[in-house]
Amino acid sequence: MCRPTKWTNSRSPRRRGPTLPANISRSPLGYYRACCPALPGCVVLGISRQEAADKLHQAVLAYVAHLETALPRELARLADER
Repeated sequence: MCRPTKWTNSRSPRRRGPTLPANISRSPLGYYRACCPALPGCVVLGISRQEAADKLHQAVLAYVAHLETALPRELARLADER
């Protein structure tokens, strides 16, 4: 289970736009598991806490970019079916 943690990106101290909660936990095997509970399936692994946070940041950006493409297309398809 991931435990909540405060997630910051050291490269850009000032963020713009909405923020999402991120959870990072260490497994008994020594790697870090990072997840974003607001985005189902958005889970990454890293050797260090920073690597897991960086990978999660990239995964969230890709997830949201996919939603911006797929969601309007799906909503249009559903509207055409009516």
